Amino acid sequence: RNAVIPSGFLFATLLIGIWIDGGGMAVLREDVIAFVKFGAWREVISESENSVKILAYAAGASIVVAGACAKRWANVSNNVLREAILSGARSSLLPVAILTLAWSIKGACDALGTADFLVAWVGESVPPSAFAAAIFIVALITAFATGTSYGTMGIVIPIAAPIAYHLDGDVYGPVTILTLASILDGSIVGD
Repeated sequence: RNAVIPSGFLFATLLIGIWIDGGGMAVLREDVIAFVKFGAWREVISESENSVKILAYAAGASIVVAGACAKRWANVSNNVLREAILSGARSSLLPVAILTLAWSIKGACDALGTADFLVAWVGESVPPSAFAAAIFIVALITAFATGTSYGTMGIVIPIAAPIAYHLDGDVYGPVTILTLASILDGSIVGD
């Protein structure tokens, strides 16, 4: 109960928040069963403009729910609960700093048009079947060299995803999905 209820609350709050923010209620008015359709979720998620803010609110509310569960069923004292929250916050400072720096690099790459340049430069010269494997190796080496899987994901995804999207014929197809998976896996293996 102490794990399932707060986790379920987090995911439910996140999904409902994104659904509402992305215009899901209008989609639901058009199609009553849109809530269970993949295409509707893809549309709603792509239209959501405040997903990071929704995640922060959902996480904060879930901490409150987790604390209430811990007090109710595990008889945890306020001091232990406070220390657990502070310890968790301290342990998240390094990943937050790494992600902030990776977002800064992503912003610089976006301002310079790195993705557009690489799409034009690579064009059709890379076989789509080999691209995901090559990106896996790039992510692995980058994560090994930098020591951060978070940073590698933050740097490589905005650069490689547009190329994969282009190689897929400007649709989210198998090359894009495999490339994103390769980035995540290579980042973790390298780290």
